[in-house]
Amino acid sequence: MPPVAITVDAILFDMDGTLIDSTPGVYKAWKTFAADYSLGDYREVTHATHGRRLYDTLKELCKIEDEAKLLSEIDRFEDAVIEGGPTALPGAEELVSKVRQFHSAKCLEGFTSHSWFPWTKPNGRSSHRPPTNTLLELL
Repeated sequence: MPPVAITVDAILFDMDGTLIDSTPGVYKAWKTFAADYSLGDYREVTHATHGRRLYDTLKELCKIEDEAKLLSEIDRFEDAVIEGGPTALPGAEELVSKVRQFHSAKCLEGFTSHSWFPWTKPNGRSSHRPPTNTLLELL
């Protein structure tokens, strides 16, 4: 099939599983949290929580009721995922490089879970964390 050219105003990627694989970092984060909160086998916790919002998961499994502590633990979990070494998926580096050739870097900003999309948070407020380009800087 020959290549097809399309013109768009924007492209939105769901980074994890599209541009990066965060699996090693997710396992690292759950290993830490399973130990800290006596959750049992971190591999089982990782499998059981896949696809769930971190806010809901930490609140339920870790029994965190205090909102400030919960947000702090979400930040700590996300930092552990980054420290665990997300890797670029095949073709991601080439794609990002091509996009950068034709568009401003502003188009390529990566964001943490809630920093710019407050409607993803249960309380509707935006996070105290600034946006981060950490994941795309890996590419």
